[in-house]
Amino acid sequence: MSDWTYEMLRYAFSWNDESSEKALKYVVNGRSPSETMSEFQLLDILLLTILTEKDEVERTSALVFLEEHGKSLVFDYSRLHKVYFVLENILGSPVDGQGMTYSLKSQVLVTYTALLIQFNTFETDVARFEGFVDLLYSMVKHTNKSADRILRAYACECLHELESWHPGLLFPLLGEDWTVPPIWAGGMTATVQQGSSVGINTLAKFANDELLHIQESYARLFFTTIQHFTEQLVQEALKHQPEERREDLTELSLQSGLTTPLAGSRPGTPPLTPRGEDETGQSSQWALPQAKGDSRDAMFRFHIPKNCHAGPEFAFDLATDQTPPRLPRKLVRTMTRSIGLVLEAMPTSSSWTKIFIAERLSLFVKVLALPQRVVFHHFSPLLHASRPSLLHAFMVVNALFTAKELGSNTVAEAVVHRLFALVQDGAMEPCFRLLSVSWLIALSSSSKISFNLLWERVQELCPRWHDPLELKEMKLQALLYCFKLSQNLPSNLLIVLESLSEFKYCHRPVGAHAVVFRFLLRVLIDFAPEMDRLEVPQSLCDMLRSHLRLLPSVLALNQRVNSKAVQWKLLHSLGQFVSRLEPPSRIQRYFGLLVILSETPWLDPSYVLTALHRLVFCPSSSLTWEAGVRVLITCRRIILSHPQAVIYQPMLRLLQHLATYQSDVDLRDRSLLYLRLLSHSGPAALGALFNPHPANMQRMTQMLSPVLPRTVRLINGPVPFLRFVKSPDERKKLGLLDRQTAVFVLPGAEEGDLLSSQWEKRWGDPGLDHKFPEDWLKVGAGSGGLPWLLNEYKEHLKASPSSIRLPFTLQYEPAADMASEELSLECPRQLFSLELTFSSSEHFVPIEPIRIPFIAADGGLVVDGDDGDGFPCLNKLLLRLRPLSPVPTSFGVNIAFNDSLSQMYLGQLEAFEVAFQDLFLPVRLPLVFWAPLFENLWASLAEPSWSVKVLDLERDTVKELIQTQLGPFVVPAEVHVEDEDFDFEQEEYFDRWNSLPEGEMDLPEQEQDVTVNVDTTFAILFVPPCYHLLMRFAISSNSTIVRILTDRFQLLSYMDAFFLSWSRDAAMLADLSQDVDVRQKDIARIACSPCRAV
Repeated sequence: MSDWTYEMLRYAFSWNDESSEKALKYVVNGRSPSETMSEFQLLDILLLTILTEKDEVERTSALVFLEEHGKSLVFDYSRLHKVYFVLENILGSPVDGQGMTYSLKSQVLVTYTALLIQFNTFETDVARFEGFVDLLYSMVKHTNKSADRILRAYACECLHELESWHPGLLFPLLGEDWTVPPIWAGGMTATVQQGSSVGINTLAKFANDELLHIQESYARLFFTTIQHFTEQLVQEALKHQPEERREDLTELSLQSGLTTPLAGSRPGTPPLTPRGEDETGQSSQWALPQAKGDSRDAMFRFHIPKNCHAGPEFAFDLATDQTPPRLPRKLVRTMTRSIGLVLEAMPTSSSWTKIFIAERLSLFVKVLALPQRVVFHHFSPLLHASRPSLLHAFMVVNALFTAKELGSNTVAEAVVHRLFALVQDGAMEPCFRLLSVSWLIALSSSSKISFNLLWERVQELCPRWHDPLELKEMKLQALLYCFKLSQNLPSNLLIVLESLSEFKYCHRPVGAHAVVFRFLLRVLIDFAPEMDRLEVPQSLCDMLRSHLRLLPSVLALNQRVNSKAVQWKLLHSLGQFVSRLEPPSRIQRYFGLLVILSETPWLDPSYVLTALHRLVFCPSSSLTWEAGVRVLITCRRIILSHPQAVIYQPMLRLLQHLATYQSDVDLRDRSLLYLRLLSHSGPAALGALFNPHPANMQRMTQMLSPVLPRTVRLINGPVPFLRFVKSPDERKKLGLLDRQTAVFVLPGAEEGDLLSSQWEKRWGDPGLDHKFPEDWLKVGAGSGGLPWLLNEYKEHLKASPSSIRLPFTLQYEPAADMASEELSLECPRQLFSLELTFSSSEHFVPIEPIRIPFIAADGGLVVDGDDGDGFPCLNKLLLRLRPLSPVPTSFGVNIAFNDSLSQMYLGQLEAFEVAFQDLFLPVRLPLVFWAPLFENLWASLAEPSWSVKVLDLERDTVKELIQTQLGPFVVPAEVHVEDEDFDFEQEEYFDRWNSLPEGEMDLPEQEQDVTVNVDTTFAILFVPPCYHLLMRFAISSNSTIVRILTDRFQLLSYMDAFFLSWSRDAAMLADLSQDVDVRQKDIARIACSPCRAV
């Protein structure tokens, strides 16, 4: 089965489901599965279906398919004649209303016409072509018959199609009135030979006599024929016109007017008489004898006229300043009557026919000098038609006449009002609203009156947010056109773009994005002198400030502007914008703009150099490797594009800073190289070095081959020969025995005291984020400056965030087996350029990588006071972590290093955790102010942040735990807060009563009085980034009440686990105390035994 079968089904299905089923039955299922259907077989099936099928829909589908794919189905003339024979058989069959209908014959006419045109029968088979035209003519001449009205309408359409493809074909059907003497246009005539006239049965008579609704088909056929006749006649007349007459633009001898209509015309038609003629005395010369016409009609046989040629052609029209040729007066009267006849048929015609006539009326208006009142009599009702397409027909006709011819301003006002009503009608289709804006632009260019009316309502052309995108762009074009004609440009023109604000969020230059920048480009081209007043450069800078994705479009806008002055102004504004951008760290997002500015030789390079200086010298931003490379690329473009004397000093300072202070060795080396080239080479040498010859580069790529070392990935757990572990002994030196590892600077009495000095000497870290400003020591504890100090303390916490520090050791430990048999690797004993990177967490600022130059397996030095080996097998590290929120977190550790064979290793080390106790830091205030801070926070924090814990531990145990767990955080001075309201006396009484032996119900009198001794201890902890944890311990002999207060309630969820560890530590202390007591008793017994012996 070929593709034609499916095409046949597609066309059949376009009619209805029943037709599709029949096509499937006859075309597909009628064939056996083993047979293949070729185009020959399909054509036979189509012809058989057209002849024998009883269903009209099925036959019509076959005819449509044959019409569309005739050239693909017919390969030779024998098969073509077979097709013609089948079609002629149907046309000759009588209509019975069942198997043969007028609608089926109509489709046969359409298919026959299409085949004639496809196979160029006009030249290859003239007899068949003339016979078919004769057949169509015989159908259309029987007017006012209701039964075959569909067939006659289709016959008119077929004749119209043939006339369109072969202009001049139907000239013989116009009659003898359209004959031109030989002196005019070389003897054009509407008849081909003597005695072969149609007589009175002309196309004009048919169009005039037809009273049914198909009259528009007759009128359109007649109008197209006389249009082609007039076009050819005017062109021939212009060719034979004398030169002096062709140049005469002042005298128009042809005067056309109104005269009496044709015989048989409907009453009420305005008379069509040429100007200056008698309205009554000339009508008899158009009356033709009926008997003579009938005899001629009986003898008429159609023949192709000599002046017919293959087409179709473009419609011909006279230029605006071209004088129409003089035509015979009789022919002019005939043309005028014919146009009047066509215009009379317009009220009953369809919208398409009205538009068809309006668009082709221009030549007749110019040649016949038709008055405006005559044409407007037929087209003026279209101005207020409900269909916008009819308004288009009126506008086409209205454009044929000048404002002087139109007379008063009433028509112009009505037209402008109607067009604005269509533009603002949201229910109208967007295409018609666009058409209305186009007509407004066209009217404003052709008429001063129309432009004044448009200018009064120019604000209505501003695009609205609910308008379609195409209409918005059309309105913007209309606004620019009006402002250009009026030369009155508003300073706030760019406010019209507010309805297109979505363009800022378009990722690609399409849609609203493209519309806005096309509008800005037109503004820069048409109103270049006004760009500063319109604030176009400032608007572009504001766009880039908030929407960086618009940078490619802004740069493309600058490139498309065809004025160097405008480009200089735009780049000047963009350079000022990027050089003043705040904060300076944002400059690295605009490197594309910096490169364009640096490559422009006629632009001042100070803008780019200022931006680079601000970026490189900014203390708050660290330059990454990618940003540093882009900086150097920009520097290179500046050196190549600008004179060396202009850029030498600022470029020298910039490169010196990069070569000295940049942390990346690659950037330092490249900056130093550029610095040496800049200071030791001239402009020519710099160009040769920075832009090497392509031949040299090609030779280098051929001679040099890259050598890449092998990369080893250690994927089976942590690296076996490296241990990355915490160092708990450092925390013990601070007096904390909570099995955690974080360290900090112990609070001292004065700035720069012994504790701070020892810290900095030990770790090489000043610990500034754990200290307080020196001037705070000058504020007395009892002076009035205490409130000021507390406020300064809170501001200092926000301005200088604190970090926690975890001590680690990275040590080489030889592994017994490396578990890498596939790679046949041995444990590397020397590791170079180690880089440790850490996983990220939402609760911490990303940890900066740690770089270690060297670790080896042996050769370590013994460090005094240290049990392990020192460098190079062991490195002590202090890891700084800055919390964003105080949440315990775990981190993964990745490592990369090289060995002595230049092999790169990638692997992982042991993960580590940040515990809750690691977040505890001392308050960043002098010790003397801890008590006032505790009192201030205790009184100001909210109620929901309270919590209470009860510790059933003895007094000595609690005190020892406080000292070992919270020693550095205990407030050293007396704190004045409300007393603990817990009833310790009652608890002591119940404890004694519960300790009585069984049977005793009352305590002795001497034990009924209970004396309670309660010790109170206060601890204040700083939890980064800016929170506090306050604890008050009310300690009795057997129990302790802990009241906890914090300014972050989430911290309370970790306190249960924190005090649970105290219970475990208390049990360990009790066991240790019992062992000590037993040993003391044994020692005492041994010491006393000799005395008893004596």
